[in-house]
Amino acid sequence: MFEANEALFRRISSGLCAITLALGLSACGASVAPGPDSGTDRDTGVGSDVAADRVVLPPPIDAGGECRASMVRTVLAPTVLFAGQPLGLTVNAPGLGCGCALELRPNGLSSARGFDPQLCNCCRDCECVDESYTASVLLGSPRSGQSDLAVTGSERRRVFVLDSPRQCEAVSVRVRDVLVQAPEGRTTGPRLHWAIVSGTHRICCDGGVGFVDSMQRNTITLEPQSCETVGCAMACPPIAQRPERPFTSAHLLGELPNGEYRLSVGGTTVTFTVAP
Repeated sequence: MFEANEALFRRISSGLCAITLALGLSACGASVAPGPDSGTDRDTGVGSDVAADRVVLPPPIDAGGECRASMVRTVLAPTVLFAGQPLGLTVNAPGLGCGCALELRPNGLSSARGFDPQLCNCCRDCECVDESYTASVLLGSPRSGQSDLAVTGSERRRVFVLDSPRQCEAVSVRVRDVLVQAPEGRTTGPRLHWAIVSGTHRICCDGGVGFVDSMQRNTITLEPQSCETVGCAMACPPIAQRPERPFTSAHLLGELPNGEYRLSVGGTTVTFTVAP
């Protein structure tokens, strides 16, 4: 009986794939990423804002589905958050099957919020390879202090949560590039979108860059803040005497309704479109 049911399932899956291909649809996902541009205004795509206290954990694994460990291509998480800002995590993985869903399974690490990336419910009879996978989780608004995120197959991310931007300073931050990152390929979980900002700042000991964010209609403004995250044993020299150090920081834009948007970060403006 089990073999007969399995054979019937395979015939149905093959028929669905054939119908999908005949209609000209892709069962293997599609990448959406901004293109390079030498100017300060660029067009790309993202996607609906998120409440700071919203928690969206990975979907439950179907007990009848098959899962296997997935490779990790990129991990997006913030470096510095201010009290009340939401903590998100986005993982992208290369295509390794057809019609698969990338899921982030909590692994119960005691030292961090740990996740195992798993490819689940792949189509066994479909002859295609997905371009890529994206999975995201929302983890609410963490308390002040530090929070570690550990994704198996990638370096651990440490997120510093500060009570107020008044603990930081903005005059030394120089923004050089702003990129809006949309989900790519087949997506599971909330469709989180990010601003990836790079440039230089002048820190005394060790620190990162966070952002005070505001939104009016379809205009988003991020004010970069250079924050010391490790206490200095000695007095710090004046800001002008400190060397410039490079930084790259990700800031969660959340999920945005369809429309045209303008994102401004430290004098650099990016325009982008959110489409169905």
